[in-house]
Amino acid sequence: MRSTIWCSARTPAASPLATGGRPSRRASDLAALAAKGVDICYVAEDVAERGIERNELINSAQPVARAAVGELLGRYDRVWYW
Repeated sequence: MRSTIWCSARTPAASPLATGGRPSRRASDLAALAAKGVDICYVAEDVAERGIERNELINSAQPVARAAVGELLGRYDRVWYW
């Protein structure tokens, strides 16, 4: 089974979340998942429209064109997103 994650900002603008009784550490959690072979993706056009620079994203995150999102998600058994 292959999994993908749909979020990649190192410092998200949203308020911090608590999961499992601890504050979310999304960037480090996503980097740890990427090290285990989970694909981390972001919509390239969304990042550009928001003025987010590539160096603000985790290193392993891969860009996906907005038009290709449906095809990308169809390749995975499980998709997590924030």
